Amino acid sequence: TGSESSPKQKIYGSGGRVPKLIEILVKDAKSNGIYTAEEKVAERLAKVSKWYVRSLKYIVSTKDLYEKKTFTIFDKFIVSGDELAAQCAENADLIFGAVDDAELVKKLKSSWANLMEDQLVRLQTLQSHRDHFIAWSQNAAELLTSKEKRISMETLEKL
Repeated sequence: TGSESSPKQKIYGSGGRVPKLIEILVKDAKSNGIYTAEEKVAERLAKVSKWYVRSLKYIVSTKDLYEKKTFTIFDKFIVSGDELAAQCAENADLIFGAVDDAELVKKLKSSWANLMEDQLVRLQTLQSHRDHFIAWSQNAAELLTSKEKRISMETLEKL
């Protein structure tokens, strides 16, 4: 129906306009040779936004997390989120020191930190559920690969 949003619009929220505007600002900053503190803010916002959108894709489609080929990709993504969150927290004063509106920078830093922390908790919860499932499935495979033709009640109870 016409009233439903596409999955891409649901993830980007505003139909993808805000990330595009951030991308344009960062490109313009690089092309004109003058790199201001505001453009540094936009660059950091672009990194956080890109990571966040990708994290939403993992949350929306959790079935991919249970495929063996995505285990290390997902784990590395969480590590990259931890590193990005640490970068946002550590370098905020140094990077944004020349911004005219210091209060805005504090609010941005707080927002980014909260956003990253909340999303990392969600992703780590998914990671924990996945790891629990992997352990359970390995245990089930070991129990079911016995030489018995029939599965005993005891074996089923162990599962």
